[in-house]
Amino acid sequence: MFSTISDRANQISAQLEGNNSYHAHLARELANVAVEEKGQHDVTAALEFIRMAEDHAAQAGGSK
Repeated sequence: MFSTISDRANQISAQLEGNNSYHAHLARELANVAVEEKGQHDVTAALEFIRMAEDHAAQAGGSK
C-alpha cells in the first residue's frame, strides 16, 4: 500500500493526538518538514523526514 507524504503526516498527527512527549512532538515536527520538502519537490528529503517521523511516532507509543 502506497500513501502520499501528506497522508502519512496526517496519520502521524492522528496517531499522536494528545501525546505531548518528546518523541511525539519531534514526530509531528518531522512530518511537517516532510510535507514542506514535498511541496518544494524534494521527494528524497521528504521521504527521509517522513521515515524519521514514523520512527519517532513509534517510539512515542501513540495517543495518550
